[in-house]
Amino acid sequence: MKTRILNRWHALRATFWFVPVLFAAAAVLLALGMLELDVRLAEHEATFDALYGGDAEGARSVLVMLAGSMIGTAGVAFSITIVVLSLTSSQYGPRLLRNFMRDRGNQIVLGTFVATFLYCLLVVRTVVEGQPVPALSVSVSVVLGVLSLAVLIYFFHHVAATIQAGHVVFAVAQDLEAAIDRFCGTGEADAPGGAPAPPLAGEAATVAAPCSGYLQAIGHETLIALACERDGRVEALRRAGHFVIAGSPLARLAPAERFDERDRERAQRAFLIGAQATREQDLEFSVRQLVEVALRALSPGVNDPFTAINCIDWLGAAVARLARSGMPPRQHRDPDGRLRLVAETPSFAGVADAAFQQIRQAAGAHVAVSIRLLETCAAIGPHLQSRAHAEVIGAHADHTLASALAADPIEPDRAALAARHAAARRALAATAAAPGPR
Repeated sequence: MKTRILNRWHALRATFWFVPVLFAAAAVLLALGMLELDVRLAEHEATFDALYGGDAEGARSVLVMLAGSMIGTAGVAFSITIVVLSLTSSQYGPRLLRNFMRDRGNQIVLGTFVATFLYCLLVVRTVVEGQPVPALSVSVSVVLGVLSLAVLIYFFHHVAATIQAGHVVFAVAQDLEAAIDRFCGTGEADAPGGAPAPPLAGEAATVAAPCSGYLQAIGHETLIALACERDGRVEALRRAGHFVIAGSPLARLAPAERFDERDRERAQRAFLIGAQATREQDLEFSVRQLVEVALRALSPGVNDPFTAINCIDWLGAAVARLARSGMPPRQHRDPDGRLRLVAETPSFAGVADAAFQQIRQAAGAHVAVSIRLLETCAAIGPHLQSRAHAEVIGAHADHTLASALAADPIEPDRAALAARHAAARRALAATAAAPGPR
């Protein structure tokens, strides 16, 4: 249940309507509160120099002008946002649209304009000739108008900054580092989960996927609790980010005689399947986003190797951070130390392949990109914690050199590639020879 609620919450955060709705509700409460205060002030005949001092006609003019300006400005801001989303989809890839839609700054800007419009609309209906002017409410509307102007200036700056390639790459890289910190650090430094789990006891019951789609999240707590209640074990066969076909196995429950049909349905509900992959539990999600930006930058239509190099730098930093942190744990035990859940987790080799393989294949005649890949392999070397990890990165260095030489570069470029490859091999050899986990 917790996983499902968190998944829904993350989905709400990636919408343009949720924050504006909250701001609109706050505007309704603010308008009602200010109008009530105006009634109390009129009863006590209290006045303040800072409050609006005009007549009812002037107050209506101010409120109508602010309301019209806000709805017009909100329309302009929304149009600019749509243009930015279109540019992002064509230049950086459609999978980055959720990053822009999740941007809190854009949501707050739209929410501020909508809230100011709704506040003025609610206050203006109370301004009637021959009755006391709600001076406090009108004054607050002027403050909201000034605040909206400041927000508009921020919006122009924010949009101009967020569409820059460097900012896009940095934002995705931050998401990737946050995912590594969130999921990693408790597993073994080498193969995920360390020693292999013992085989399941007895015959296992299979939990099948109810529909086709991407596995967005898994309620590990639910599966562990189920295994503890039945004194059994659950083995998750798929992980977040995988595409599953209806009827394919998601998990196995053992021993089968301890789990009934309701238990299988409960385990099935722990696997959340949707139309697209999400970043909440998928460690490789942000890796694929960075790779997509790099691949589009290397395409003939864009031909921007500098952005690709920027992506390689951040991917190298993420792989080095992953090597230091250790992989996510594969085995989960109850407080008594009994193994209750064996989860499918990504491997270091898998993440490294996702980070570098497609970029190497697309680099082709871009010698500068291949050189940066080799330099990144050398930079990762001192951060590796095991010989197995060094062999993985060494294989990528070898493949990068072979792919670059296959494009038949000129002799100076061949020499530069060979020198970078030799430097990477020396750095990785020092890691493999150092004492530590093997």
